Amino acid sequence: MIDFRQQAFDAYQAGDFGAAEAAYRKALAADPADIDSRMALGVVLRRLGRLDEALEMLERSVTEAPGDFRAYANYGLALQTARRLDDAVSAYRSAYRLEPRTIRQISVNLSALGTGMLFLDPRELEAFLGAE
Repeated sequence: MIDFRQQAFDAYQAGDFGAAEAAYRKALAADPADIDSRMALGVVLRRLGRLDEALEMLERSVTEAPGDFRAYANYGLALQTARRLDDAVSAYRSAYRLEPRTIRQISVNLSALGTGMLFLDPRELEAFLGAE
């Protein structure tokens, strides 16, 4: 049996996002409940600049795996890329609540892409992410 997930991962690592997309779609066709492939496909679509499709795929990941911090973190980055910053922060807060160790990556994400959010003190970021 062909391991489409491995093919997709290898293509992604090589920077061949088109091949990664095709392989992740095959993985999902073989197993529509494969949340890891769904999340990864959303990430690939974001990298390809197809934000609407990426957001749809990642929103579905959040819905299907509400306890998976990776779903929220990836969704947050796609929302941030789409300049939907309030929604991105909400997704990052969910990721942080599920897995506080994501704080370093969230900090990098928030300071990237010209959001104007830069937290030099980790306690500030923790307070910000913990706020409602």
